[in-house]
Parts: sequence; C-alpha cells; structure tokens
Amino acid sequence: MCWFVTLVGIVQVAAGAMYLVRTQLLHSMLSFWAGGKRMYTGAFLSACVGIVFLLAASRCRLSFVVGTVGVIALIKAFLIFFLAGKMTVYIKKLDSAGDRAVRAMALASIGIGALLIYSV
Repeated sequence: MCWFVTLVGIVQVAAGAMYLVRTQLLHSMLSFWAGGKRMYTGAFLSACVGIVFLLAASRCRLSFVVGTVGVIALIKAFLIFFLAGKMTVYIKKLDSAGDRAVRAMALASIGIGALLIYSV
C-alpha cells in the first residue's frame, strides 16, 4: 500500500506544479468540484484515500506523516458530507482568491506531496 502513498504524492506534486504555472487551472477545478453531486464524489474519494493512508501508515518510514494526512482526509470527507452548504461557500471564497493565494496553495501542495513521497 506504500505505492499508493507514493502515487498520491507524485500526483499532488504534479498538480501543485501545474497550479503554480497556470493559476486559472485551480479556479476551473474548484468550480468543477463545487457543483452538486461532484462534491459528494470528492468526499467519498477523500474518505477512501484517508482509509488507505491509515492502513498504509504502519508500513511507511514516517508513519506519523502518512497517518496524519489520512486523518485529515477523513475529517475533510466528513465535513463535506455533513456541512455541504457551508463548504460550497468556502470553495467559492477560495475560487475568488487572487493569484498570490493560489500560488501559495500550490506551493503547499507541492510541499505536502514531496513529504508524502519522502515518508514512504
């Protein structure tokens, strides 16, 4: 299961790099996931990733990092399921953020992805 953690880290670094170069791409992704049932699909995927991360944490070199990211993914999934209306407002607020804020989020994504890759 450690390969899955590495794969998620690689995808997160690649996505962060794309968002860093093309900030409009993050805005289009946010507007895509904010709509209706897509948000619940994202919450389900986040819950699945969180469960796999928690199961894989004991086999990774830095199990605390992988376990923490898994718990954060589960919390995010539950918040989306139970507070979907408020999450839509939050997503629209993120969507209206300027380019500096988007680039800061992209750098954070790259950092977390690199940490996941290193922790395996």
